[in-house]
Amino acid sequence: MEYARQAKEKSIRSGMLRGEGFAELRLAYLTVEETPNANVRLAWNRAIEIGAQLQDNYMLALAAFQQGKYAMYNQDYEAAQRNFDAALRNHFEKAQTIET
Repeated sequence: MEYARQAKEKSIRSGMLRGEGFAELRLAYLTVEETPNANVRLAWNRAIEIGAQLQDNYMLALAAFQQGKYAMYNQDYEAAQRNFDAALRNHFEKAQTIET
């Protein structure tokens, strides 16, 4: 988690929005893995804001996927389904590969 914090700080100092966004997502992910019902909404919101500003579909999809996983951990299966569907729409359908 410390490396993610350092990456976020360095990205902010150097003005690298994409780095800041992915660091926010990594911090949210690690926090939820440690405490499944932790409040990481601010980190997701910042990553989504950055992803929208940069038009980074992958970052937006990753944020939606993480939110789906969080909802699933907390037995909110409808919200989980909505978020997983949003992740598919935001990136994975647009970037058809062998994996998707």
